[in-house]
Amino acid sequence: MPAPTTPARHRARSWGAGLAVGALAAGLAFAAPPTLAASSGGPATAAPAAASGAVATLAERSTKLRSTRFAFRANGYGTSVEGGDLPVESSRTAVSSIGCTNLLGKDNSNTVVDADVPGLLQIGTVDSTTQTKRVKGRTTSIGKHKVADVAIGVPGLLTLGISAVNTVAKAWHGPDGYDSRARTSLGRLTLGLPGGLEQSLPLPSPEQPVTVPGLLRIQLGRTIEKANQTQARSYATGLEVKIIPTGTVVKISRSAAKIEEGERGGIFNGAGAPVQVSLFGDLIKVGQAVVQRMPCLGTGGERLEEAAATVDLAGAIRVEGAQGTTRTTQNRRRNKAKAVATATVGRVDLGGGTLVIDAIRSKATAVRTGKKVRRSSDGTTVGSISFNGQSFTLPDLDGIEIPGLAKIETDVRTRTPFGMRVVALRISLLEGTEIDSVVDIGLAKVKIRPF
Repeated sequence: MPAPTTPARHRARSWGAGLAVGALAAGLAFAAPPTLAASSGGPATAAPAAASGAVATLAERSTKLRSTRFAFRANGYGTSVEGGDLPVESSRTAVSSIGCTNLLGKDNSNTVVDADVPGLLQIGTVDSTTQTKRVKGRTTSIGKHKVADVAIGVPGLLTLGISAVNTVAKAWHGPDGYDSRARTSLGRLTLGLPGGLEQSLPLPSPEQPVTVPGLLRIQLGRTIEKANQTQARSYATGLEVKIIPTGTVVKISRSAAKIEEGERGGIFNGAGAPVQVSLFGDLIKVGQAVVQRMPCLGTGGERLEEAAATVDLAGAIRVEGAQGTTRTTQNRRRNKAKAVATATVGRVDLGGGTLVIDAIRSKATAVRTGKKVRRSSDGTTVGSISFNGQSFTLPDLDGIEIPGLAKIETDVRTRTPFGMRVVALRISLLEGTEIDSVVDIGLAKVKIRPF
């Protein structure tokens, strides 16, 4: 890859992220039979390792918090990658989020310096901020994201340098009702060519993208501003870059904000995701192709569903019968609310039949009565697992280790404020392996904040 034109130039790597999933499958194929590790005597609570290669600073600043009749949501990120033919997705860098709260005075920020997606993307400083505040007499939800510089490589051909991509999204309620606004700005585009040459590119306009024939398509991202009598929302993506040979899409600087109101017994958050794979210490995520997310103000008793017959991840993990569901009910008069999320998978095949898991289901339930929250993972099950033809069933499944390579855990429960997170089956590559990876099969999470 030619030297990037940004401070990220020293972080270029020559290998592709797609190889990581292949390596996981290859490792399984040559591993020794599983052995039973000593059980800790309770549900596992281990989390994926943190990402390396970047310096992150997170802060949550709050003025005096005040309850309101509104439900706020604000979020965004610096960059994200949709893999195309590479079949990988990067974790969103510098994520900042205020999710499903009625509190005014929230102020979250996240600054990331020097992160990269191996062989594809080098990222300089990213500043992200989300807030709920009073602005000129208006109750406002705000998302702001600033990306100083990014380098996107087309291996062996050129590098696209991008600077100063900023977005702002605001949604508010004021004397005139609900309204919203979204804005974007872009600094400079350059091409790094073989031999150290550099060429400036014109900036795209809403009607006219910039193209490098056969290699790149660069266009301004979507901007949305909507409002009605009960809510307002806005959304802005600064820039979208498509790498034509692979179909990979890089999104840079995304901000979103929403405010809404209504008679509600709780503020909900949750999702059902059949499969999620984290590679290189949570830097790159494959999966979540099927995710059912819980609306902030609930489902009104309706069961929402997202499903797919077959999902193929990076050619190494095949998922059959994937489904995620969410459902909420609430009774404001009794001050009671309930949230349920499920994720089910008929079969997961890793490494072309090397490791096969059948009948996986996770279920997370939260019931809030007054200030008390009851949590449950009842209904979380794993049917059977076979490794190179050798079958295992519960309870023997939990704690299995594939010597020198991976550990298998079941019913991984994590208690969270106002809710919980449940993973039916987790496969973690052991410390010392070349690839820091975790495969979560059957991920369900729920949360009910008091209104």
